[in-house]
Amino acid sequence: MGAPPPEPEKKCPPGLPAWLATFGDLMSLLLCFFVLLLSFATIDAKKMKKVVSGMDKAFGVQSEVEAHSTPMGTSIITDKFSPNVTKKTTKDSVRQETTRSTKKILAKQQGSDGERDEDALKKEIQKDTKKLEKALKLETFIRSAEVEGKDQMVLIRLKDKAAFKTGKAELNRSIRPALKKISKALIKMKGRILIIGHTDNIPISNEDFSSNWELSSRRATAVLHTMLDYSPKLSSRIQAEGHADIDPIGDNRDPMGRSSNRRVEIILRK
Repeated sequence: MGAPPPEPEKKCPPGLPAWLATFGDLMSLLLCFFVLLLSFATIDAKKMKKVVSGMDKAFGVQSEVEAHSTPMGTSIITDKFSPNVTKKTTKDSVRQETTRSTKKILAKQQGSDGERDEDALKKEIQKDTKKLEKALKLETFIRSAEVEGKDQMVLIRLKDKAAFKTGKAELNRSIRPALKKISKALIKMKGRILIIGHTDNIPISNEDFSSNWELSSRRATAVLHTMLDYSPKLSSRIQAEGHADIDPIGDNRDPMGRSSNRRVEIILRK
């Protein structure tokens, strides 16, 4: 058997391939697209200068005080690009400036408002103090309680011997009328109420209390519950704390000082 005859050589068709026309159209479209983008991005230096100049005039240096209304002025677009003649407002009439006199006036107003608030608070404290003193003086309770107005509070101090027996946290019956008067008076006054129990520095340890902290807390809580029995509406603004011997008002080295330190304080905070 002889060798197979050689295959005839394939010849390329004449002319450019068909896909090249499509590729050329695509390139032309892309060229047009980028030329269009470039034309959009071209900046007119003269127009840009006019816009910057107009903004500088319209939004020049402003005052340090916040504007309470929208400033009026000429429109940048109509001023620079409109063929029509527009009426311009007087810029001097809309310019906002902060002067030293304005600052002084504002400072005086703020200072006077603060003084008025402080004076009103002092008067309110004095008024409430007098009301509580009057409520206590109507009975014979002045021996068992003291009323004092100071700073931003009214302080009612219940004396130890009148309120509790030594080493006990149960209220004496003799103090209850005073607490009733105090509760009824406080219900008409504004402010939060804090009841604080205090002791002297002599440690206590018995079957009822393990320390002065527990004794002072129980005494403050007893006063709180008694006041709520008389005026339940106080419950949203009253609380009790025990401070043991950390806030003395007398000298713990002598009996009189220790006696004054054993107390319960009812504080009306404004």
